[in-house]
Parts: sequence; C-alpha cells; structure tokens
Amino acid sequence: MSRYIRSFLSFFFVLFTAGAEAETKSKQPKKSLAVTKEFVHSDLPLTGTLPTWLTGTLIRNCVVPILQDGKPASHLFDGIAMLHSFQLEGGKVNYSSRYLASDEYKSIVASDTEFHSTGSQSDKASQSDKKAELLKKPRIDNAAVNIFKYNKDTVALTEIPLPVRFDLKTLETLGNFEFTDTLQGQIESAHPHYDQASKELFNFLVELGRESFYVLYRMKENSTNREVVARIPIDHSSYMHSFAMTDRYLILTEFPLV
Repeated sequence: MSRYIRSFLSFFFVLFTAGAEAETKSKQPKKSLAVTKEFVHSDLPLTGTLPTWLTGTLIRNCVVPILQDGKPASHLFDGIAMLHSFQLEGGKVNYSSRYLASDEYKSIVASDTEFHSTGSQSDKASQSDKKAELLKKPRIDNAAVNIFKYNKDTVALTEIPLPVRFDLKTLETLGNFEFTDTLQGQIESAHPHYDQASKELFNFLVELGRESFYVLYRMKENSTNREVVARIPIDHSSYMHSFAMTDRYLILTEFPLV
C-alpha cells in the first residue's frame, strides 16, 4: 500500500512543480520598446518651404523608453539607442531611423527575463557602494547619447567607454570601435572635444579602483591610440557629463556623484 502512496505523491509533486513553473512564466514581466517601427528613406511632410540650396544630412541619437508590462521603465538612462537621419536636398526632407544593434538592444528584444533599471540604486547608497556597483557592472554598448567622428568611423557614444560604429548612410550598426591602447576606465564623457589646430580629439576617463584617477587623453586624427595628457589621483569620483576646453587647458568641474 505504501508503494502506491509514494507513487501518487511523486506524481502529484511533478504536477505541482510543472504548474508552479508555468504560473511563474506567465507572471514574467513582458518587455517591449515604446517605438516599434523603423523608417527607411521616408519623405517627411513640410509646413512651409526649405531653400533649395540647403543640402546635407543631420544625424541625431536619442533613447527609446523600455516598457515592462506596458509601463515605462523607471529611469531615462535605461532607454535604448535609436539613430535618426534627416537628409535635406532640393527643398525636401528624407527621414530614416534605426535601432543601434547593441548587445543591450538584443537582450531587451530577445530576453524573457525581468528588466532591472540602471537608475534603481538607492540615493542613500554610500560613495564606496556606488563605486563598487560601477566596477561590477558589465560594459554596456548601448551608446544613446551622442555621435562623433573617431578615426574614419562615425560612432555613437555613451558614458561607458565603448563607442559603437555605424554607417552614416544606412545607419547600420558595424560593431564596436577598437582602441589600440591599454587605457582603463569605467566612465568617460560622451562629449569629447576636437581641436581644429592640432587635429586631435580630447576626452577624459574616470578610472575607479583601490586608487582612482581622472585620466585626460588625446587621440590624433586617423588614429586609434589614446595618449595620456594627465593622470590625476582622486579620493572621490565625481559625475561630470561634459567638460570644457580652451586653447591651453582642459577644465573639469566636479559635482557630487548622486
């Protein structure tokens, strides 16, 4: 008799486990993007007229909100990069848009796991906790802030030092821009400066660790090698979205990391 009871209990346990897994899966938050359509060379309607001599292409980079169960994710920085192209010629505007095919974008589109906001960390977290969080985060290639010219490539930039190359005409993602130096850092400005006189790009990295540094660097035109201008030791890192450059100085303005 006990053998039949054990068999029945085993069968019931299998059914219960399968039901629990199905219920968990059905409750899994559904992720989606607020913009589902990409455009390829679509003529935009105009109000008024544009001068026929106005010719060129305007490229913009912006974020598209991530939705969970139809509701926006909690932080603007979580948005996925989308490139926009406005081609002006003959008094007309031709528009294209395309998602930057980053690993972050692919994970949002393909993954069924719950999305966790990068802005979810408590404002009460200590400086050391925030530094530790940045050190353990994966390098994110969701370059949703700016665009720039690196070497002969057009790249999309964010505040993680991992530029993403794309085709200026088709907006197709071409892969990450590979530096040929060994500079380290977890944060950098997405707004580098270009010196027309010296033909050099200037930017800075925040290198976090047991000892932390601001690393100011230059990169010559048509080069993939960053050269250190200054390496400044710091006790506490600051969040600096951008910086200033004069003929003689690079100017960093420190604000609290909040």
